[in-house]
Amino acid sequence: MAWGVNSLRLSHKMTIVGSIGVVGLLMVGGTYLVKERISSLEREAAASARSQAFVAMELDKVLLDARRAEKDFIILKRQSTVSVTNRSSRRSTPCSSASLRMGQLTQEVSVSYNQA
Repeated sequence: MAWGVNSLRLSHKMTIVGSIGVVGLLMVGGTYLVKERISSLEREAAASARSQAFVAMELDKVLLDARRAEKDFIILKRQSTVSVTNRSSRRSTPCSSASLRMGQLTQEVSVSYNQA
């Protein structure tokens, strides 16, 4: 007696075809879920990159304003430019260490100006 597909009963053949179909659906569903997870991680990374770029742009603006006020102070030697520098350095930015450093620099400039 030969063993093969022809020797199986119809119910066994239907069970095999059904099992292959279920395995195929599970593979397609798993692939979809994995791709969806990867896409969501990429979207989160893109959103994080956009927010970091925004923070960097805002910090650039604050630093440029502070630098402009510092140059005005150096050129004009007016105390009012120090207050502008202080305002720009105290502006709320996510990078507080840069703001704190800018505030320390303006205080040092103010002290050295008063001593001169």
